[in-house]
Amino acid sequence: MAFFGTIDEDMTASAYPYSIDDRTGVITVKLSGTVPGQRIAATIAAIYGDPTCGHCFDILWDGSTITELMFERDDLPSFVRLNQQYAALAQSGRDVILVARALDKAMANIYASMMKPQRRQVHVCSSMDEVSRILGARPS
Repeated sequence: MAFFGTIDEDMTASAYPYSIDDRTGVITVKLSGTVPGQRIAATIAAIYGDPTCGHCFDILWDGSTITELMFERDDLPSFVRLNQQYAALAQSGRDVILVARALDKAMANIYASMMKPQRRQVHVCSSMDEVSRILGARPS
């Protein structure tokens, strides 16, 4: 498993680190503690700007240890806009969001609804078993 996500001085300076499994094409981002929306947006931009990510990658957003979401009103729409901006890369993969808290699940489901017009599939999961089933299946 290779590690990427070196931080630049621009928007990606506050990105969460991520790892890429070259065998499976899954990028894993671990979100924990207090999670601001701007940092998620920075991570999306960093991943899409990373030349090693390529087409058809899936992103596992592991939010199972989030204790607080710090979202501003425009954060969820900004995530959708980033996916639109990077549509050539984003459209062929899947976002799999693992959550433990009801609030995190509700916010992830809102994001999934907002992403329906996009080609990128979004799945919200409450267990690693569910994540494994989704990531083991081929996207439709």
